[in-house]
Amino acid sequence: MRLHNYRVTGGIPLTVTSKIEAIDEGAKSITFTAVEGDLLLLYKSFQATLTVSEGLAKWTFVFEKATLLTPPPELYVPLVIALCTLVDAFLLLN
Repeated sequence: MRLHNYRVTGGIPLTVTSKIEAIDEGAKSITFTAVEGDLLLLYKSFQATLTVSEGLAKWTFVFEKATLLTPPPELYVPLVIALCTLVDAFLLLN
């Protein structure tokens, strides 16, 4: 498990400890599950899956809101774009 500190929309700090739930080499996917941190104050559960196919990355989020006032996970799109950009840069250099 790893603790990650992120800044999302508006510079709001957010922490999440996640674990790798599954790695599927055939489907070229990896699934992360939030196990503790600020993210779980907003969502009862939160899971993110990254699938790579033909040079494209697809993120899928499965979540349960903690309350009706919980914002949609679209707030995290800039973070996901930044992560993909960093992975692209790493792969180009290695």
